[in-house]
Order: sequence, then C-alpha cells, then structure tokens
Amino acid sequence: EVQRLTRGFNSMLETIRTRIYQLESSQQRFRSLVDNSPDCVLLTNLEFRLEHISPTGLKMFGLDHIDSAIGRPLEELFKNDGRDRLHQGLLVGREGRVFQKTLVDRDTNGAERLLDVVLAPVRNADGEIVSILGNLRDVTAQRAQAAALEHLSMHDVLTDLPNRVFFINKLESAIVSGDASGTPMAVLIMDLDRFKEVNDTLGHQIGDQLLQQVALRLRGVVGRSEGLSRLGGDEFAVLVMSGREADAVRQAGDFTRALEYPIALIDIDMQVGASIGISLYPEHGSDAATLMKRAEVAMYHAKRHRSGFAVYTADIDPHSLRRLTLVGELRHALESDELCVDFQPKVLAGSRRPYGVEALARWYHPYHGAMAPSEF
Repeated sequence: EVQRLTRGFNSMLETIRTRIYQLESSQQRFRSLVDNSPDCVLLTNLEFRLEHISPTGLKMFGLDHIDSAIGRPLEELFKNDGRDRLHQGLLVGREGRVFQKTLVDRDTNGAERLLDVVLAPVRNADGEIVSILGNLRDVTAQRAQAAALEHLSMHDVLTDLPNRVFFINKLESAIVSGDASGTPMAVLIMDLDRFKEVNDTLGHQIGDQLLQQVALRLRGVVGRSEGLSRLGGDEFAVLVMSGREADAVRQAGDFTRALEYPIALIDIDMQVGASIGISLYPEHGSDAATLMKRAEVAMYHAKRHRSGFAVYTADIDPHSLRRLTLVGELRHALESDELCVDFQPKVLAGSRRPYGVEALARWYHPYHGAMAPSEF
C-alpha cells in the first residue's frame, strides 16, 4: 500500500513538474511575443496603473526602464490631446467591453501622432475582470502615406489642382444635394487657345510652366473651395455652386480678365487666351456626364467663333436632337423644293457700282422658317 501511494505521489509530482514547465514555456513564449511585438503591449490593474509594458511601449513613451513605468497611471503617459479619450477607453474595458479607437496624442518631441488603441478586459478562472490588456500602434506614418496616395489619385501632379476624377465626384455629389434642395449650378470648362502651338514651338517644358502659371491665376480668382480642377492637357473646369446663368457668365468674365496680362515664364512673356463653355443644372442636364459634355460643346463653339465664352444651347450641339432631326429632313428638302438660292449683288465701296453677284443658299423650312447655311 505504501509503495502504491509512493508511486501515485511520484506520478503526481511529475505531472505537476510537467504542468509547471508547460506554463513557464507558455509564459516565456508569450513574453517573447510581447517583447518582440512592433506594437506597444501593456497591462494595467483596475486602477489603471501599469503592471507591464513592452520594450516598444517604453520607447514609444520615452521611458528608460520598465521599473520607471510599473505602478504609474497609464493616463500620465498621454498628453492632453488623448488623455480624456484614453480614460473613457479604460472605463469601457473595466466594464467588460472592448474599446477600439484612433487617438490623437503627442510624442516625446511634441509632434502630433495617431495611435490605434485597443483595450480589452482580462478575466480570471472565475470570470472576474482582474486587469486590462492594451495594444497601441503608432499609425502616423501609414496614415500620412495613405493621405498622400489619396491626394495623388485625386490631384494633378503638375499644377496640384484636383483632377478629372475629383471634379466628377464633386459634381455628382453636388447634383445629389441639388436634387434635394433644388439649387441650380453651373459647369464651366475652359480650354487655352493655341496651347498646342506653344508646345510645338517652345517645347513641353515651357508648356508645363505656362499651365502652372495659368493654374495659379485661376486659383486666385476662384479659391480652393469652388471646385477648380485640371481635367487634362490645357483643359480646366470649375463648378459654380448656386450658380445661375448670370453667375456663370460673370465667373467666365473673371477668368478672361485673369488671363488678360502676359504670363512671365523663364525665357519669355506669353500672352494666353481661353475659350470657355458653360452648361447649367438642371436646364442642360441632370447628370455629370451630360453637363460636362454640353459644357465642352459650348467651349468648342466659343473657340470656333472666338467669342471668349458661350452658354450651351441645342442649336450649337452637333449631337442635339434638333440637329439630328434636321439631318434627316434635309435629305427630303430638295424633293420638297425647300432649298432655294438668293442672289445678292456685290458692290464696289468707292463707286457703289455693282460688279458681281453672290449666290446664297437658303432652306425655307416648313416649321423653322428661313434658315441660313450656317445652320444646315
């Protein structure tokens, strides 16, 4: 019996030794993971005083040794910016819930930084909360990099103006808001005159300088909040919020005046003009694609007629329903004797004597009346 009890006792001791070894190994692995974690891992008691903090945490908060951290209130390590939010998180953890937020804090040099903070309760075998486990990660660099990439995706590299994607998104958002409020808007698209000649004659470097200077002048007229964008090449766009036709025309005039004076480049002073097309919401379209297309139609009309700017109308749109209808009707105009020739004398200005005749085509349309050749 004694031998049996002895064997049982020895077996129990061996089991205890094995469990202790396993526990120590587990603790060692856990400590190794904590100590080598790129994040700050810490443990506090229910009074929010530190019981442990990883080497990364010591470095994060400018502490020399773990002994200088143990027993200190965790909130003392945070500056005023993040201390109140951290206290709320610790209260959440003590209540048995997980707290996860990005807090704004300041590093040891006083520079602002962003910390992703996770605080979770730690329970004993009876389910009682005995401490709070925290994981803190400095995401300042990652957030800055993400913001830079987002800025790059939405802005033009040459002028730092918002790009076409940004402008379309802003216009679509404005249309949604406009539908709710009934607010009118105007889209202005501007194209520089003879810009291709500048590139071909003086080179792309001078062309790029010109675009940068034009962007500065336009930004001086409208500011950063008015939706000024570079669509690509020498094409710019502006969204005039709460803009009726008179407001859009006035803005076009501001653009024209901003470009009246020569632009000083490195090697030359350059006089540059622009042609501007205007479309209005909701008169000329209810979606971004239509409004931009019709502003471009008006811009090309202004460029052809050298009028500076033009407001969209169906008459100037080669793809408008009226013009497409006229194309079909023109095929039958001869058969219906609707096309006629008007003769006009050519007179010498000095003697007022006729010296020839011009033959001018006219389309006497049954609905639109007399139409000049420029219309058909």
